[in-house]
Amino acid sequence: MPSRVAWLAFDADQQRQTQLLVAALNETSAIDELGLGVFRDLITGALHPGLTVLHTRAKYLLFIPHDFKSLSGDSADSVAAEAERREVRLISTLLDFYRADQSGDSDRGIIGRRGGADTRRPSDAYWGLLRRLDIVHGPGAASRRALFEEVAESKAAARGALGFRSDDDVDTESNTAWRELPPIALDRGFAFTREEADWLAQRFRDAERHVEPDRRSLIHWLLTESQADPVGALERLRDAHRPGEHEALESMPAATRHVVYLGSELNRVAYGARILYNYLCATGMPAHAPDRDEYVDRHDESLTAWAAEFRSDPVTPETIGALDDWARSELERRRAPGASIHRLRRAHSFLSDWQRLAESPIDLRSSDAAARLVTQREALLKPGRARINNTELLRTWGGESGLMNFDYNWVVARRVIGDVCEGLAANA
Repeated sequence: MPSRVAWLAFDADQQRQTQLLVAALNETSAIDELGLGVFRDLITGALHPGLTVLHTRAKYLLFIPHDFKSLSGDSADSVAAEAERREVRLISTLLDFYRADQSGDSDRGIIGRRGGADTRRPSDAYWGLLRRLDIVHGPGAASRRALFEEVAESKAAARGALGFRSDDDVDTESNTAWRELPPIALDRGFAFTREEADWLAQRFRDAERHVEPDRRSLIHWLLTESQADPVGALERLRDAHRPGEHEALESMPAATRHVVYLGSELNRVAYGARILYNYLCATGMPAHAPDRDEYVDRHDESLTAWAAEFRSDPVTPETIGALDDWARSELERRRAPGASIHRLRRAHSFLSDWQRLAESPIDLRSSDAAARLVTQREALLKPGRARINNTELLRTWGGESGLMNFDYNWVVARRVIGDVCEGLAANA
């Protein structure tokens, strides 16, 4: 049968959603050469539900509804065009506000700051979280397009019922898709007033009001803690570079503390497999490839150091089993499809086999069993595209891939929660 090529026509919203997906997959935290993302993503969702790597600053959760609640237009397309103008104006306003910033944090988390190919808009990234926090609700919350259609239909209905002929006669503040907002300070950049911070913290807490107290998320607990002692909460947040390093770890809800522990143990055991993956890639590079020896030496040293540390305090098979039990219960609770359960089963098998090898006294650098385990795992995940033993792919390899700690969106959470805590602390 002859091959066929088809072109798909995307509107502006669909194009940006595609770009958002590509951006998310290109984030360092999304690189997952060995297929352990099924565990990582479940833990991330339990600790920080609704947060993604695309979220930069908390105040977008106020800016977007402030700009969108008074949208108007005769058609969904005209409403969409007005929303686009308002988001472009917001980007410009934030860029102007921070233009003279000398802190070294030049972008300040401004979405769409680069323009041109970077056509992302804040509402693209935040719509799901706005829905989760019930800041936007009802039929119009299903998507931005659904909102635009609802606004246009509401205006048409109002004009028809009341006989208005002019756009100026129609109330554009009657968009009922949005929760009532506090007064929004538009001249402070991303900084919060106390009233704004209180309001947003309450939205996060309300999102879990039906969850058993012992099972509420880390982000819920952190924002609850910040209400009582915002200054101390902010300091503890800044001092913790990973969830397990938080000073008040023992005060967290028991179920949440258990997930933090499982995440820390998963990262400890999985990091060694990621080093070995990079070591095998380095040794598989053509002998004459630039920097090959440097890459080999670097990953050799890292793997030796990791193995010594791991064997002095290994992650136990019982912990791997507890991680699998918890993950399976999460998938069941979310009514995940069978494909997700299948991926989890294979990831657990790989992790268990790796744990046994890593704990044993073998030299992981020269172990045929270890190399075979990692090589077969990549081949299973990326048929025809696996890098190990592929000379052509290794010829242009940059020396490192997927070699990172799982932080479970902690960097994102620290910045978003930190924004709210700063608003509470500055006005305490």
